[in-house]
Amino acid sequence: MEHNFISERRIYQGDLILMIHKEHPTKSGWWRKIRDRELKDIYYILEKPIHKEYDLASEDLKETHQENNCFVVKANTISYEQKYGDIEKYDILLSIRGTDAVNLVIKNYDFNCVDINSNNVDCTKGFIEFLEYYNKRYNKNNILKQVANNCI
Repeated sequence: MEHNFISERRIYQGDLILMIHKEHPTKSGWWRKIRDRELKDIYYILEKPIHKEYDLASEDLKETHQENNCFVVKANTISYEQKYGDIEKYDILLSIRGTDAVNLVIKNYDFNCVDINSNNVDCTKGFIEFLEYYNKRYNKNNILKQVANNCI
């Protein structure tokens, strides 16, 4: 189902989300919502980064909250940012659960494997736009776009 916005409270434990970090793009990727009993809180764990220059030693990741060698963001941090933040740091493009999430992981997080018509998938118009850019990037007929992408 397509939305303009996916609020944090609509994401359930175990869901996989595609989240874009607007201030630090290297933190963008597939995040999983979990409850940590030891820490007694709900977190998102970075499961699969999507930035091509992702590097654990990156300056962008220097200040990132880590627990047990995992990059994490508290769920209430995202909720607070969505509700009160002057600049939304986190843009959640997609929330996926159940067998659709399992299928996505099996298919190595291939964006094109997401069934946006599934009841297990909530996506935004931003995800549809992202898919268009992502797929155009591999369009062999558009040499100008390829050259332009390689200049950045």
